[in-house]
Amino acid sequence: MEEREELLKDFLSKFPNSPHPYDRGRFLKYALACAKIEGTINTDAMLDGGVTTENIEKYEVAYGWIRETYDFIMRNIDIDDNDKVYLKLLQ
Repeated sequence: MEEREELLKDFLSKFPNSPHPYDRGRFLKYALACAKIEGTINTDAMLDGGVTTENIEKYEVAYGWIRETYDFIMRNIDIDDNDKVYLKLLQ
């Protein structure tokens, strides 16, 4: 099973409608896996998994921010010879 499918399954198997930081963290891990491959979140699976329509809309907005942030960071990092990561804008 692909990493993002496993992360989606983990997110949906707990409490996907919960605002608890652990539950939001599971969504964040899933969203980052989707952003890494420039994919989208699977809203059909979320709906089938019991996520409310209202929360799916919130997750779609959150994913938009997550993806934009991920893309920005990946375009603006440098890694030195010692594997230290630097954000170009902060140097």
